[in-house]
Amino acid sequence: RSNSFEYINEEISKYNLVCKNLGQSKSEISLDRPPLFIGSSISMYYLLGNNIKYPSDAQRANKSGTVEIKFVIDEKGEAKDFVLIKKLGYGMDEEAMRVLKQISLNNWFPAIYKNEKVSSECIIPIIYRLD
Repeated sequence: RSNSFEYINEEISKYNLVCKNLGQSKSEISLDRPPLFIGSSISMYYLLGNNIKYPSDAQRANKSGTVEIKFVIDEKGEAKDFVLIKKLGYGMDEEAMRVLKQISLNNWFPAIYKNEKVSSECIIPIIYRLD
């Protein structure tokens, strides 16, 4: 097993936040608490959904799919080092990155490991779907 875990809020299990503790060996770890978005993961996805604009290029091309963004939440709860790890193009990557950065600034409680605040690396999937 890897040193990553999946945190799923039971109220909204279709959304997930995959995180791993930085600086740990490949052995299995168990965080006391994963990093948490202030206000809950439900509010995070609500903010994402209400602020992301579906790019017109993607709509015209009938494109949909999932963008994945990796970033670090440091021991102060600050989100940084955003990297696109799964891209879709057509302006969807840039829009997802813009909004995630906008809502993530200083909006996190850091992960806790052995009763200490630690940095963690997270991956957030952002799904674009045409109805």
